[in-house]
Amino acid sequence: MTPPSGRSGAARSLPGGSGTGRIQTALAHAVVPDPDRHVQPAAQPARKHLRVAPKVSRRVLRQRRRARIAIVGVAALSAASMFLLVTFHVFAVQSSFKLDKLESERAAAQRENELLRNLVASRSSATAIFRGAAALDMVRPVNVVLLDVPPPPGGTSAAVTPTPPPVSMPETPYQQLAAGP
Repeated sequence: MTPPSGRSGAARSLPGGSGTGRIQTALAHAVVPDPDRHVQPAAQPARKHLRVAPKVSRRVLRQRRRARIAIVGVAALSAASMFLLVTFHVFAVQSSFKLDKLESERAAAQRENELLRNLVASRSSATAIFRGAAALDMVRPVNVVLLDVPPPPGGTSAAVTPTPPPVSMPETPYQQLAAGP
């Protein structure tokens, strides 16, 4: 027996038959595979835990946008405050260095002032003046008269100073207006 020819898979008449149109049932159901045609497996149902996400409403999108803006704003404010804090710290440290420098300059100036005071005190002492006069061949005068000044009458020197006259305004034609009605 020969295999059926053709792609339709239709059955042929029985061999040796008279062509009565009798079809062999086994061959009628047989299908010849076509090498050009690939059979795809049946589609599997979608898994239950995977599904399409619902569309998000505009209100939720606005809330999310506001939340993002708020978070970005807080982050920017935090970064700016940190930058400001570091800037203040840098200024404080610079001021501290400047203060230390000024303090050392003040201490040096104070030491120099103290040395100059000691020098002036040593050069203006009575013994230094006497030695300087002797080096210049100066002699002590013979007739030195010391005068005693008696105290002023009334006892103290504060009573001797006259009191200033009271301050008065000069006479103007507008004083009558200032006096009032």
